[in-house]
Amino acid sequence: MPNLVRGLMLSCGLLACGAGGAADLPAAGVPRCVADTAGLSGVERRLLALPADSWLALPGTAFRKFCEANAVPALEANGGCRMAVEAWSGGVFDDERRQMLVIGGGHMDYWGNEVYAFAPASGRWRIVRPASRVASGALPSEPMPDGAPVSRHTYDSLAYMRHLGQMFLFGGAIAPNGYSENTTWWFDPANARWQPKASAPRSGVGHYYMATAYDPLTQQVYIRNERGFYAYDPASDRWSWPLVDFSVRPYYPRQQTHHYRRAVVMPEARLFVALGGMLANPAAPDVFIYDLERKRDVTPDYPMRGDLSVIANQGVGLDVDTASGALVAWAGGAPAIMDPQSWEWRRGSARGAPPKAVGNGTFGRWRYIPYLNVFMLVNKPEEDVHFYKLTAGCGPAAPADARRRERPAETTLSR
Repeated sequence: MPNLVRGLMLSCGLLACGAGGAADLPAAGVPRCVADTAGLSGVERRLLALPADSWLALPGTAFRKFCEANAVPALEANGGCRMAVEAWSGGVFDDERRQMLVIGGGHMDYWGNEVYAFAPASGRWRIVRPASRVASGALPSEPMPDGAPVSRHTYDSLAYMRHLGQMFLFGGAIAPNGYSENTTWWFDPANARWQPKASAPRSGVGHYYMATAYDPLTQQVYIRNERGFYAYDPASDRWSWPLVDFSVRPYYPRQQTHHYRRAVVMPEARLFVALGGMLANPAAPDVFIYDLERKRDVTPDYPMRGDLSVIANQGVGLDVDTASGALVAWAGGAPAIMDPQSWEWRRGSARGAPPKAVGNGTFGRWRYIPYLNVFMLVNKPEEDVHFYKLTAGCGPAAPADARRRERPAETTLSR
């Protein structure tokens, strides 16, 4: 299967291969946790050794201190570089280079479009690509003079295309006017280069309410916004027409919502899950679940139970713990953990966690790091980077396929 995972062509040190090399990658194409710690830094060993259901903050890692030390005054706008995190901004985890990438700003909050990275190995921030410059008296625009995308609120518009080793970006509220652009962009962290790609379908109101996730098996990016559910194919650089259309019944008007949301792909279950915000009449968390194999909306087949308060937040942080199969969401304090068998949510520990999420949403700045079996959180710009460990060590020993839930029977949609 060509290009299943870019890491198959990389050294085993990057994707934690053992004696079996590529065979150490699960069927879903997700990097495994490192069992041999010989090549890890002290910080990485500490994260791997965290007890189950525990938090750790790395002192001296606050984003604001780093970004202000590298600030460009002409790009400060109304909020300064802290808005690269604080203004509805997302992030991805770059498995190949083992770093979280963060880009944000936009509108009148901040005009810098630099790409930041935080690597657990070093415990430090760095700038992967410096900000594009704006001429004296000029305003930022799309594209910038150096060919890069203009600064924007990124929401959940980012995805890491693992087989390409590149970051996907589209839409968002751009600087300086807050309008939305349709252009798709790829960013290559290896050479810090942006490439413009095909335009996304027009939404009618702009691309602000998207939930975006990459599927390592189909190697496509899937997006749910207020208008529909779409697929983007990097191989052909083409967007699909809506696979599900929220402008028609039975979806309209209840599910054509303007919510800040977040999406993930559950690779073993083959499900795209988007959530965030509350539906009305009757009140319920705004959840959308799509079966990537059967190519249909299966939301009614997977009713969620338990403590749903966290997933009802707009801009919630969400990712899949691929070691256990659990969904883990965060919106301040104790994380919410969903059992992939029962789909019941419970709360984890709040001890050592930031008590409150940054006001404009967490989105993809809460990411699961497979090689360390730990979640990473970039919250408020003045706070240190935090990590949360759901299961000890490298997680459950049972193969992921053994934890895969049996598919429910077909259900007729009724909304």
